[in-house]
Amino acid sequence: MWHARMEHPNEDAYAKTQRATTGMPVVKQEVKTLCGGCMKGKRTVAHFPSRSLTKSSHLLELVHTGVMGLMKTKLKGGAMYVLTFVDDHSRFVVVYFRKEMSEVETKFKAYKALYEDQWGR
Repeated sequence: MWHARMEHPNEDAYAKTQRATTGMPVVKQEVKTLCGGCMKGKRTVAHFPSRSLTKSSHLLELVHTGVMGLMKTKLKGGAMYVLTFVDDHSRFVVVYFRKEMSEVETKFKAYKALYEDQWGR
């Protein structure tokens, strides 16, 4: 109980606090155990790579997309959303400013047509 109240100190910190105060019970732990909070705090999390370890093998095989919005203030031309499309293979990027969220599919088709026209695919 004291361990949790003191925000999970290690054994030395707990002993120092006992010596520096009055009224705190002396608790000796014969068996070292970790509470649930300590166990969660000591676990490690695997690194999540910022880029994929593999790259697509040809154009338009994989397209990353992002939608940002609804903006508090209108952007260029009254747009309230920003759409991005990035081809994984070539890293070709296009950004669209849109007024309506419903325009995402239409703009993806425009991106695909632009890409195919530019690279003759």
